[in-house]
Amino acid sequence: MLWSLARLRGLDLCATDGVVGRISDALFDDTDWTVHFFAVNIGGWLASGKVVVAATRFGAPDLERGEIPVNQTVEKIRGGADAMGDIFLRSAREVTGYNVEANNGEIGEVEDFLIDATGWTVRYLAVNTGGWLAGRQVLVAPAWVRDIRWEDSLVRIDVDRARIEHSPIFDPDAPVERPYEEQLHNHYHRQPYWMG
Repeated sequence: MLWSLARLRGLDLCATDGVVGRISDALFDDTDWTVHFFAVNIGGWLASGKVVVAATRFGAPDLERGEIPVNQTVEKIRGGADAMGDIFLRSAREVTGYNVEANNGEIGEVEDFLIDATGWTVRYLAVNTGGWLAGRQVLVAPAWVRDIRWEDSLVRIDVDRARIEHSPIFDPDAPVERPYEEQLHNHYHRQPYWMG
């Protein structure tokens, strides 16, 4: 199942012994697009009011209840038990709003991230096409990203605008299911991630 990061933000983080805070951001490796940590707002317990929790500790989100379980105690989370180590990660919140450019021109900006809870991998960037396609959103797989110019807040993808213009319609309010993903990858003539 793919989860919208926009929907995960604000979910209560439920430790093994109580609610500890709320999800505020995802920190991902831009080389393999894996979310390693989630930033959690925990209120006034720390000066910054935030800690990071390893994504591997998380269970499946429950959107109806507005919560996500984590296999750790409140005390350990508030103590900042998960160290980030030496890996360099990117903030999804920071990348949201970056411009997205196709091979032959700009197409919009990053609106959201769709994350696979199995392995916590970013499977798609949801791109808001603004006025170009009447405010429509399209999905772009990280494998199609040619490069990211961090200093310019720009994501460049290896796809032509015409192919994006005729891509399968993405409904951000509906779950992304395998038949839609198959249609999407067939449209772009790209091998799906589940076959690679």
